[in-house]
Amino acid sequence: MTNSMAAQFSAFARYNFWANNRLYNACGQLDETEYLKVRPAFFKSIHGVLNHGLLTDRSQLGWVTGQPYKFDSLDQQLYADFFSLRDARVAEDAHIIDYVEHLADDAFEADITFTNIRGTTMIGALRLLLNHLFNHQSHHRGQAHDLLTQTTVAPPPLDFLLFLRQPECGLVRDLS
Repeated sequence: MTNSMAAQFSAFARYNFWANNRLYNACGQLDETEYLKVRPAFFKSIHGVLNHGLLTDRSQLGWVTGQPYKFDSLDQQLYADFFSLRDARVAEDAHIIDYVEHLADDAFEADITFTNIRGTTMIGALRLLLNHLFNHQSHHRGQAHDLLTQTTVAPPPLDFLLFLRQPECGLVRDLS
């Protein structure tokens, strides 16, 4: 892989898919009661946090693609059950990968004008908005990861470096 913005964001998009898949695999081991249990968290449950992650990815991807994703609130429930949410998550991650991997290197410096949920119109470089999308997703994966520690299911390691060492990625390798 070349050393370019496109390659960097392709790695981020593929990491996002990998990390979400690992997290959802762990959450899929919970029974419905544990998965939906109200916990001391901003989005109230593991389901709530995962739902928010999908909702905001759709919104933020809409900013950069020019196809706004309309929703009513940051905790709006998109799917009532784990399996529907997981299927939608896989599809969204594939959409993100496809979008990022079709960008030319010079596209990352383009200014994007978008309107946030509060109705404020803003402008910023595509690379910054994509950085926000991936960072925001990591933030909420961390919340779900922490909520898993309150269950009997061990949260999986989600480190970016671990992803980079995976044979299917191969961007970092062991020399010993």
